[in-house]
Amino acid sequence: MSDTDLNITNQFFCIEEQNRQFIFDGGSGYVFETNKLIAEILKGSKIYNLNDDKDIKNLKQELTHKYKLEEIEKAFEDLRTNNQRGLLRYSGEIYQVYEKKYEYLKANPYLNSLCLNISQKCNLGCKYCFGDGGNYGHESIIMSKEIAQKCIDYWFNNLDKEKQNFNVTFFGGEPLINKDVFIYSVNYINELFKDKKCNINYIITTNGTIIDNEIISVLKDNKFDLSISIDGIRQIHDSNRPYALGNGSFDTIVNNIKQIKREYDQISAQITLTKRDIPFLKEATKELWNIGVNEVYSNLVFNKSDDAQYSYEDYKTYEKQVSDLRKITYENLVEGKKQVFGSLVDLMKQIHTRKCSANCFLWNQTVGIFSARGNAYRCYRYVGNEEYKLGNINEDNFSLFNNRLKKPVVRKCSECWAQLFCGDGCPYENYLYEDDINKPNQQWCAKTKILLEESFRLYVQILINKPGLFKDMFDSQTK
Repeated sequence: MSDTDLNITNQFFCIEEQNRQFIFDGGSGYVFETNKLIAEILKGSKIYNLNDDKDIKNLKQELTHKYKLEEIEKAFEDLRTNNQRGLLRYSGEIYQVYEKKYEYLKANPYLNSLCLNISQKCNLGCKYCFGDGGNYGHESIIMSKEIAQKCIDYWFNNLDKEKQNFNVTFFGGEPLINKDVFIYSVNYINELFKDKKCNINYIITTNGTIIDNEIISVLKDNKFDLSISIDGIRQIHDSNRPYALGNGSFDTIVNNIKQIKREYDQISAQITLTKRDIPFLKEATKELWNIGVNEVYSNLVFNKSDDAQYSYEDYKTYEKQVSDLRKITYENLVEGKKQVFGSLVDLMKQIHTRKCSANCFLWNQTVGIFSARGNAYRCYRYVGNEEYKLGNINEDNFSLFNNRLKKPVVRKCSECWAQLFCGDGCPYENYLYEDDINKPNQQWCAKTKILLEESFRLYVQILINKPGLFKDMFDSQTK
């Protein structure tokens, strides 16, 4: 057997935890534990080509400074055996998943999820809003009950009848400005499903400024996943997310969160960070935990303003903040506390279940996304963009299934260990920064890899010290 009987890609990520070596196989999504020598061989593959006899000879020579030759030969033999069994042998799985979905949906078009943009207006004037203040560059309007019913009927009549779980998301602008249509839509959907054995997972993203007992009752009775946009610290939040008239919104949102918490606990928060806010991510997250929000998520502002032009130092600061939150989240999980940094925990769930990121709205196309006027779009981020408009619900021959987009292969991403859980990046952000939905941008790559690396570290920490936590956290959700 020659040294070149290896078929190894560079799609892997190595970490050491408590003197144990772990490899994340970016081609298959599996996590392997190995020894230090094999880990060093794999790290050496970044310089030496493991499919070239001369390079392998040079790598072995390099390793003889630390290991005996027979140990090195044994490590290479073990690596060959595991490689032939599948270790670091596969790539492009995400394209196979997309291809399979594309061909199936082409022959069997259906919908699973519904996203209703019931209000294209907002009572806040957030400085970094990607939706141009909620109206997406057009007039500020709210959805009528008639339009809402037509959109719901279309979605309901085109559901995948084999599925038992469906998502319904209310979005904006600020969706609760249109409280009447929000409540009407929930009641109408519940009536449609009253005789069916399936589950509706209701989701709403709100700025948290508009809350009353009736809204809380709807959230509680329908077990909503409630995501509130709040930047964690009063000074930062009120600077970034003031009311349209200029006064701060932080205290109102905090009081509303406390009011909701008395009746309902299923609240998460989303922190949006500008360049100057990155050093305060940990502080902001801890403040939200103290307020009573258990799951906190964050994202970096994406636009072409100076507030979103991040330097190497900015990303190093972000990495340090996320790393600190990973350590706190680990301790909280071990101690049975509910306060977690959800951005890491959700990715850790993907690692645990090997569920790759093949749910991009643009390519998957099993979600009906409707604007307040009943216009349908391929992605909620493209509302108002005529290029990605699929028609209007009032049109006689309206269909969401025409001209499906096929996911192309992105060569650069195919060589990256993070691809399975990154999905070649966000097409919207790619277009924003690179003018090409299929050209990965460095902003996305940098922030995504930071989160993925820390998620992998969190996963390995639990795998070593408290593996039973995975059953408590995830297994019951994946049955």
